[in-house]
Amino acid sequence: MSMDTAETAQARLAACHAQTAPLIAHYRALGVLQRVDAMQGIDAVAQELGSIVSRVSA
Repeated sequence: MSMDTAETAQARLAACHAQTAPLIAHYRALGVLQRVDAMQGIDAVAQELGSIVSRVSA
């Protein structure tokens, strides 16, 4: 398996942003967007995600 070049990685990242930005705007407009700081430790992220799932599925 070959590795991506820097240009390929940049193109993939740009495509990801272009495809997800409309979703963020859509769910924000509906008032249901939930954000999680993924720069926290894995346990904190998991706890935050679990809290969100518990709230919206109740």
